[in-house]
Amino acid sequence: MNVEEFRKHGKALIDFIADYSANIEKIDVLPNVEPGFLSPLIPDEIPHDPESFENIMKDVSEKIMPGFTHEHHPKYFAYYTSGVSFPGTLGDILTSGLSVGVFNWINCPAGTELENIVLDWFAKALGLPTHFISDSPGSVGGGVLQNSASECILISLLIARAHVIEQLKGDSDLHDSVFLPKLVAYTSEDAHYSMEKAAKMSLTRIRLIKTDSRGKMRVDLFKEAVLNDINNGLIPFFVMATLGTTGSAAYDNVYEIGKFSKTISHMWFHIDGAYGANAFILPEMRRFGEGMEYADSMNVNACKMLLVNFESSAMWVKDVMIMKKALSAHPVYLQHDNENKVSAIDYRNS
Repeated sequence: MNVEEFRKHGKALIDFIADYSANIEKIDVLPNVEPGFLSPLIPDEIPHDPESFENIMKDVSEKIMPGFTHEHHPKYFAYYTSGVSFPGTLGDILTSGLSVGVFNWINCPAGTELENIVLDWFAKALGLPTHFISDSPGSVGGGVLQNSASECILISLLIARAHVIEQLKGDSDLHDSVFLPKLVAYTSEDAHYSMEKAAKMSLTRIRLIKTDSRGKMRVDLFKEAVLNDINNGLIPFFVMATLGTTGSAAYDNVYEIGKFSKTISHMWFHIDGAYGANAFILPEMRRFGEGMEYADSMNVNACKMLLVNFESSAMWVKDVMIMKKALSAHPVYLQHDNENKVSAIDYRNS
């Protein structure tokens, strides 16, 4: 495909998306297909010869779209829809067309610094604690874009695990695995399933705390579980509160959970605000996040409410150096002259 063909087909693709959006209300929300429907319609192997763009779009219309669940349909009420918008779509086209890897400052200084600035904007718009905002006086924190809330939760757990093990090891040469059997993480039984998955992936013991009649984590049972584990020689090191649970959009008592967590040695407090924290863009809703100042890390999905296309999950940490210690590696091919400057962020370390 040459430049002129790209211009032509790109315009056709925009028309396709615009027509789809204009007529989505006329389509059934759920597709009328059975598992395995697509295989008979698609070649068994990758095509050897190229096809015209027109034929490709014909296949999309006749074979792919009939198997779509239209989650942007006004009658779609399952899960959380991603906040697709025309500006967001155009932004995706721009970033895809430029196709830059923002992993090292030197690989794209503008992309790296723009991400940092926009994440500060986002944190300020939501009224997040100043320790998450990189340009706040005295702050050593900051934000990074991840692919999903699940990824944010896993990374937060890994950071917390590395941090507590570093503290427990001291100057000893014991292997990290020596400490794993004693570490315990906590969250609500209504928290996102990715927390359980993260615990499995990181070989971490987890306690799922029962919820009350409103779907909020019972803080009394959380405290009881932590103290029991301490008495049994275990080490509570991570707790996650949820702002807007998947099952009922409940807001955990962040203040009480966070306040108690700070009385426990080595306890990392993470807030999963993937859905509900978006509401804090309205100042009157921020009362539901009282206690965020206790958080060591937090994530919010702009694609849940704020018309940003899927996937866009913002994650903030109180201390970026703790994150860097947990996740950094320094191969020679990623080194550059500005890497030791504070303003030169290398997002590969987050």
